[in-house]
Amino acid sequence: MRGLGRVVVVLCAACGGGAPPADEAGTPAQALPDQVEVVKDEHAPVLHGYAQVPSPGETESALKQAGLETALHDVVPSWSFHFDKTEPNRVAVRTGVLLADLALGAGSDDDAKLLERLASVRAGLVALGVDSQMLASVDDLVERVKAQAIPRPELVGVLDRLAGVGVRQLEMQGAPQLVPLVQAGVWLEGTYCVGEAIKQHGDAAAADALLKQPAVVDYFLRYAQAQGVGGASAETAAVLFDSLGRLKAVADKAEPLAMADVEAVVAAADAVLTQL
Repeated sequence: MRGLGRVVVVLCAACGGGAPPADEAGTPAQALPDQVEVVKDEHAPVLHGYAQVPSPGETESALKQAGLETALHDVVPSWSFHFDKTEPNRVAVRTGVLLADLALGAGSDDDAKLLERLASVRAGLVALGVDSQMLASVDDLVERVKAQAIPRPELVGVLDRLAGVGVRQLEMQGAPQLVPLVQAGVWLEGTYCVGEAIKQHGDAAAADALLKQPAVVDYFLRYAQAQGVGGASAETAAVLFDSLGRLKAVADKAEPLAMADVEAVVAAADAVLTQL
């Protein structure tokens, strides 16, 4: 990712602290909305190993290498998430979903849609309590998009990196239990979009390479079993474990996946996403 410019420098620096950003006249930025309360359980089991979860950019690259004509940005759904007074686990998953949508859609979204996605991601990051320098990096991206001062290929790379930086911010700020939840949102949305792309392509030949991810499914299943589902309802918990079970069954198949398996993956991912 060489040559990503000033924004990547800001993103890498986001692991520090810093005062809230100010405008050119030196006026402090507006106060951030109230953050959701993040419960930092020192005894909660934390799973490390987020490197094994594919980023949106890696998912897009895998699709292209498989020769599918349908681009992921063509199947990215539209979500209208809210973060006010929302349970933090759900905020984390929602933010992951929006990070995936932002990265996957950046190559083709018009400026208005891109700015809308950036605003949604920023709201999620605020709710999760990332530091002001991280938020300033998002604000910088917004201004560069408005000024058409960043080429789209460069922006796509920056946004893919943003997803990873956001995850690491939570770990460094003492909320590592939320890390797998942000990752889960990124992964579930990517999985849903890949499945939809394969369905539109009409051929499941590439499904094994794109959808068989047993280590990733096991990672999230172990987390859900260890951490539980927080304040989720019994219905939501049942949907989550049922969907993860169906995803694991497909991922563990020894035989090549068929279109019915692809449809099962899409349905399982969608079942969780619609509970958000």
